[in-house]
Amino acid sequence: MAERRAAWTLTHAHDAGQVVGIRCARCNVTRYYKPLELREVIGNVTIDDVRDKVRCQ
Repeated sequence: MAERRAAWTLTHAHDAGQVVGIRCARCNVTRYYKPLELREVIGNVTIDDVRDKVRCQ
């Protein structure tokens, strides 16, 4: 049986020293954020869920 791993969250990304890059599909602008700053705004969501929580301004 395959081992199930916990989903990668913004806290995991912070602990690993990662930066979150989000690219707008409409205007093709990429912005980079510290995971803890994003976590304060949208919560400790998984990396896959970040896309549903943010939008281009």
